[in-house]
Amino acid sequence: NLDALALKDEIGRAQIEASVATWLSLARKHLDGCLYPQAREALQEVLKLQPGHREATQLAQELDLREREYA
Repeated sequence: NLDALALKDEIGRAQIEASVATWLSLARKHLDGCLYPQAREALQEVLKLQPGHREATQLAQELDLREREYA
């Protein structure tokens, strides 16, 4: 049934979006707390779910900068 497949796809997308939001929030908290390895791991999880995610990519660049500054 096409309606059922469409609903399944919509639910799947919603679950991915919720996971992305959770991982991004965790990444920001780790970044703010200077927990850089944990922030990187959270960002990698976002990028696994949505490769090329703009905000995750930007946060990863910020993380790289902070790591260089505080190394």
